[in-house]
Amino acid sequence: MNLVTDPWLPVSDTNNRLCYISLNQLFEKPDEWLDLVLRPHERVSVMRLLICIVQAALDGPTDIDEWNEALDEIPEAGLSYLNEWQSFFDLFDKKKPFLQIASLKPGNDNST
Repeated sequence: MNLVTDPWLPVSDTNNRLCYISLNQLFEKPDEWLDLVLRPHERVSVMRLLICIVQAALDGPTDIDEWNEALDEIPEAGLSYLNEWQSFFDLFDKKKPFLQIASLKPGNDNST
């Protein structure tokens, strides 16, 4: 399951239908999606991920003016970034699963 290419992100489209899209789809056709369809705590997490992607893709706008100037660049820059780093967004990669520690093993829960 790769977050860049596999549909997982619930959004509403311009016809107010629920769709599941990949990160690539989000950046490829930003005008087709009205909103994320997530619970509040999920929304915060996904928005933070999206902000990180855009921040890295744009090489870090530092203030609100730079962000406003970069708005039109976000889709293309986001796609470029995701294509470059796509292999790192694989949830089940054997060596580097996305935001996980591959070598982590279940421990003994004898906390007495």
